[in-house]
Amino acid sequence: MGFNQQQLTILGVANDIGENVGILPGIACNKLPPWVVLLVGVCACFMGYGVLWLAVSETVKSMPYWVLWIALCIATHSSAWFDTAVLVTNMRNFPLSRGTVAGILKGYAGISAAVYTEVYSMALNQSASKILLFLTIGLPLICLAMMYFIRACIPAAKEDSSEHVHFLFTQAASLCLAIYLLTTVILKDVLSLSNAISYTFVAIMIIFLMSPIAIPIKMTLFPANAKKPVPPVSSSDDLVSEEDDSSQIDPLLLLSSSETNLGSFYNGEDVSDIDMLLAVGVGAVTKKRRPKRGEDFKFQEAIVKADFWLLWLVYFLGVGSGVTVLNNLAQIGVAGGIDDTTILLCLFGFCNFLGRLGGGAVSEHFLRSKTIPRTVWMTLSQIIMIIAFLLYASALNGTHYAATGLLGICYGVQLLSSSETNLGSFYNGEDVSDIDMLLAVGVGAVTKKRRPKRGEDFKFQEAIVKADFWLLWLVYFLGVGSGVTVLNNLAQIGVAGGIDDTTILLCLFGFCNFLGRLGGGAVSEHFLRSKTIPRTVWMTLSQIIMIIAFLLYASALNGTHYAATGLLGICYGVQFAIMIPTSSELFGLKHFGIIFNFMQLGNPIGALLFSGLLAGYVYDAEVVKQEGSTCLGPNCYRLTFLVLACMCGIGTILSVILTIRIRPVYQMLYAGGSFHLPQSSNH
Repeated sequence: MGFNQQQLTILGVANDIGENVGILPGIACNKLPPWVVLLVGVCACFMGYGVLWLAVSETVKSMPYWVLWIALCIATHSSAWFDTAVLVTNMRNFPLSRGTVAGILKGYAGISAAVYTEVYSMALNQSASKILLFLTIGLPLICLAMMYFIRACIPAAKEDSSEHVHFLFTQAASLCLAIYLLTTVILKDVLSLSNAISYTFVAIMIIFLMSPIAIPIKMTLFPANAKKPVPPVSSSDDLVSEEDDSSQIDPLLLLSSSETNLGSFYNGEDVSDIDMLLAVGVGAVTKKRRPKRGEDFKFQEAIVKADFWLLWLVYFLGVGSGVTVLNNLAQIGVAGGIDDTTILLCLFGFCNFLGRLGGGAVSEHFLRSKTIPRTVWMTLSQIIMIIAFLLYASALNGTHYAATGLLGICYGVQLLSSSETNLGSFYNGEDVSDIDMLLAVGVGAVTKKRRPKRGEDFKFQEAIVKADFWLLWLVYFLGVGSGVTVLNNLAQIGVAGGIDDTTILLCLFGFCNFLGRLGGGAVSEHFLRSKTIPRTVWMTLSQIIMIIAFLLYASALNGTHYAATGLLGICYGVQFAIMIPTSSELFGLKHFGIIFNFMQLGNPIGALLFSGLLAGYVYDAEVVKQEGSTCLGPNCYRLTFLVLACMCGIGTILSVILTIRIRPVYQMLYAGGSFHLPQSSNH
């Protein structure tokens, strides 16, 4: 349709935005039954793909680019409604097998591209207008026929062996489907198949797709022996009830911190518990606990805190960039046409002194008068440093002196502001009224509202202020953002690498993506139950492997494209399979829909930054150098791959920090090898 590479890449970003921006579906799944959420998806599917069909079939000629972009967003946004309704409902229906459920559902979603490829190439004769017509009419009809069966049910109170067998059957069926699709697509590409054989292949694929229906048929025809009913763990209605309850009620004094088992406060207090509280209240018994912000930390206690590494990263970026200019200031001056650089050096030194002296005094004043954190001045100084670096880069007359002065001040500010502390009331001691309060709490006379702990149900506004939330989001963003960049450009990457037919690359990525999603859920579930290994360990390992894959791409050695694509596909799938159950385990299932969909924003944002801006720009710049319409050679994407490898390196570090922080949560939730669903303490 006459689009250049950057326009095609931006269309890919539209696809990712529509597919992954699911905030509205996340809110709706707490307010509406699943069939209503699915019905909205049906409408979006019909309208979005309908407009695209009108354009591609030339029923409407010369449709503007921006209309196509919006239509693609709406069309793919339908999958966000479908995905949210199905995933949230099943996660609530099977809270004891979250990793397995996420792996199966996301595995089928990952392999759906291969299913559509099979339909497109074998049943629809590779007609773009026909596949769009199928998506416009066929997909909504299938959803309308199936939406009745997607509904909330009462989850099992304990693990069921038959349920485990059913999951294994579904995993095996999906794996057989994936292998079958990979085989038939390759056969179609290598051999010339008749229409009859092609239709037969499609029919067999449909049988594989529908094979999980054997489970409800078997359960209907051969029902299990009736067992004595057991009180459910938590009904799906309970998960979405009490929407207006802004906080939970819990005793002021807790005997166990969040990293231990939930203890007697969730099981009712007996006499010994009250005696212990009274003893703690009068100081007869003390209990070790980890220090809070403002108290004295040992080094090994501080190094596992997100605040520690956030402060370190801010300081590293600020002084690292500043000292780079300082170490090269003489050469910078000479390069800028300044014969005598002594003035530059003196100016930097004097302004550095002003920054250190003023940074301490100013931050102290505003901290005491307005309680403005010291790090605000680090923020402002780094904004000014950006301006200084842009002044250096502009190379306008006189800007070197202004930039050097600004940079010297801001460089000094970093050193003074990095020691922010907040010394709280724990240093002021407890008076008699505090002991009276503890005694009152001990006998249940006083209760105190508290925020939820990890593993309990968080509202979105409660989750979004937690360091764990943003660490998980950043790790996911860096992992899927770099992966989707390769996926959106895989055909061009293959052509640039000298691969004439990129179909095998695309099929390989799709198959390995499916394996990563299915295997990531199953493997993380196994090791979590047997070794209480946090799921995020697998995000760490997968991003390390992604670094290797990007370096293989950048090396451009013979055959490395296939190995790199396979590795990247698996690791890309793992990110989805791990993020979903992890977010539900840390922040609960009650508001899982909106939390999960906000996490998924990492995909389109990563696609926009890494694919739309970085990869598209680098590719088009190389096309201009080669004076052609298509870029050939390793330089088309080499810089992109190196940047993506660095991003995954940062993701690996953040994932390690997150794993250290949340490991006690998993030891609490999965103590004894089985999941203990936390209960809200509303007493």
